[in-house]
Amino acid sequence: MFIHHGNLVFETTDGRYFVMPLSLIFFLLAVFVVGTIVAIVVEYASKPAPVQYTYYTPPLPPEIQTPQPVDHYAEQAARARALKEKLDADTDLAESYLKSMRIKGELEEVPEILDHERAKRIAQGR
Repeated sequence: MFIHHGNLVFETTDGRYFVMPLSLIFFLLAVFVVGTIVAIVVEYASKPAPVQYTYYTPPLPPEIQTPQPVDHYAEQAARARALKEKLDADTDLAESYLKSMRIKGELEEVPEILDHERAKRIAQGR
């Protein structure tokens, strides 16, 4: 292969020559480069744009937007502890009342139970 008068000359194995003008080679190279660039541009243009997600965030309540002083939260915690203690005391009171009512009911049944047992013994002849 050699260049002779602006032509690329190939020698075949049987001694013949194949001549190709350099302008044709440059033209084919230019077509290849332009085709590659067009293919890249078309591929890039055909891709969908990335989706941008936007989320609705509701505005914060005013008490969260501007936090209260630490003393405010300490007072709320103390109030919650006091309410819990009151609820525990009320629960204990209700449980003791229910227990006393059960015992009272059982004691009111004792004379009836004794009468029933006495009647059973008499019926059995003891």
